[in-house]
Amino acid sequence: MAARPERQPVEVDPGPGYGEVYHRLQVSRDYAPRVEQAVILFDSGCGFCRRSVARILRWDRNGRLRPVALQDPEADSLLGGMDEERKMASWHLVAADGRVYSAGAAFPPLLRLLPGGRPLGAVVAAFPGLAERAYRRVARTRGPRR
Repeated sequence: MAARPERQPVEVDPGPGYGEVYHRLQVSRDYAPRVEQAVILFDSGCGFCRRSVARILRWDRNGRLRPVALQDPEADSLLGGMDEERKMASWHLVAADGRVYSAGAAFPPLLRLLPGGRPLGAVVAAFPGLAERAYRRVARTRGPRR
């Protein structure tokens, strides 16, 4: 069996206005493939996460999002180069072009996909530090509660 070529990491900017607030996500072009529709990756062991995704999917009347649990093997193929700790530390959005957004940085592109969400996405993008801090505060309390 021939050896696989070494993956070359590509830095993906989480979006305009994010600056140093976010760590740039190392994404390898072959593990963030183009997808037919955006994929929202979430912790299926977290009650808050499941409820949040359910609300988002109700909002997504146009069916632009596809949910995948972080525990599903498909998540590894979508986030293949991401270590387990980083993968499970937050939710992720894989955009149709293959870009991966995580934690607070994922809110603006997610909101732009939802009906009527573009203006709110612009507001959230204008305050990336606030979005990240708000996400981190909520994420600290997540767990298996129903």
